[in-house]
Amino acid sequence: MPEPIHATTARTMHAGAPEKTVRVPGVIDFDTDPPRETAQFIRLLRDAAAEGTDVHWTGRGNDPELTRKLTHLPPPSEPLHPSVTAPWRDWTASYRLGVLYRRTGPGFLIVQDRRPFRQKPARIVIGDPHLRSVLERCDEPADLRTGGIGKAAGFLAGSDLVLILGDWVVTLPYRLAGWPVPAYSV
Repeated sequence: MPEPIHATTARTMHAGAPEKTVRVPGVIDFDTDPPRETAQFIRLLRDAAAEGTDVHWTGRGNDPELTRKLTHLPPPSEPLHPSVTAPWRDWTASYRLGVLYRRTGPGFLIVQDRRPFRQKPARIVIGDPHLRSVLERCDEPADLRTGGIGKAAGFLAGSDLVLILGDWVVTLPYRLAGWPVPAYSV
């Protein structure tokens, strides 16, 4: 079975390709693509956002909740579904660096969440070693059925810090590759 195109694109991006624009061929279908591939694509978007890389992609999906959770990532070129045109416009208009990111300190992790669905910006401090470990482990999409991460992943999903897709989970906040100038812009 050939590797999904977006996995190849991700590997190229992670290999240090100098381009600041990535074009993803084909259509990402959030409703029918296998959960693992979808989680890998979300990782690609997350890592591109952290690097300040533009991603041109198109997708399909009927879940407006998914659109809400991904607004910190590069938006698709067109709405995922006719029923989510308004949320897509909001996503496109509000997308910028620093909407949902994390920083690591000694024994803790801080998540800054300024996604539009929040009533006000949230600063979440995670001190529990197991929750920190699961959040970091899921930078690479992880199988919920292995490693005893299910309960912690469920807790983190309740705070919209990870996304669970079938039996797969992926971390949503990114680590900034570098602080923008001026730094107060995030």
